[in-house]
Amino acid sequence: MKYDHFFTTKWYSFTNAIFTKDQYKDLNLKTAIGAGAGYQVWEIPAKNLSVELGLNYVNEDYIQAEDNDYPAVRWALNYDQLLFKEIAQFFHKHEILLGLEQVDDVSVLSQTGLRFPLVEKLNATLQVNWNWDNTPAPDAKRADTDYLVTLGYTW
Repeated sequence: MKYDHFFTTKWYSFTNAIFTKDQYKDLNLKTAIGAGAGYQVWEIPAKNLSVELGLNYVNEDYIQAEDNDYPAVRWALNYDQLLFKEIAQFFHKHEILLGLEQVDDVSVLSQTGLRFPLVEKLNATLQVNWNWDNTPAPDAKRADTDYLVTLGYTW
């Protein structure tokens, strides 16, 4: 979840919250809550690019491993561009949390894909999600990759 408030045409402030549950990573609940500032580099029909920098508080509640919490810097990028005379839209989003107390507390959430308009406001998406954690719970993998084919509706 994220809320943006623009105070100029390019600059905005944001608040964000991330809630993740993943039994395969031994996560009962990972929470990251924070705020910061963003800059809208481009916002035109053919392409959009924004960058964000802020502070987050991260709490990792593990099922079996010892819980962990720490302050972190949050860096995010959001990019999309229409391709092939608007037949498809390429998009890439990523969010990086870098721990301030221990620099090895790093996690990356990334979504990259192609979106295709079908009819009216219905679309199809081919997407790759990559989730990486430098310090996972014992016996958990550092990286997860998901390949998605979805149908969506745009409002």
